[in-house]
Amino acid sequence: MISAVSCSLFAVVPLVAFLIAPAPLRVFFIAALSLASLTCLGALGARLGGAPAGRAAIRVGLGGAMAMAVTAAVGHMIGRALGERSR
Repeated sequence: MISAVSCSLFAVVPLVAFLIAPAPLRVFFIAALSLASLTCLGALGARLGGAPAGRAAIRVGLGGAMAMAVTAAVGHMIGRALGERSR
């Protein structure tokens, strides 16, 4: 239950980033704030579980960054395959 609540609450972060960021910087703001919230959640989860918060924060932050990079790369490749222009 706690996991579902925290996931739902932190799902608002990218939406807030979208609303507050100027149009040309939206992708950057969404990625940065999402990674920051993932890192905080990793540290919080570790702390609640009695594990070292720093290591968990780094692990979750790097994992999130890698997942975002792979997703962006695949999206870029699919866009190219479909004939869409890259920005």
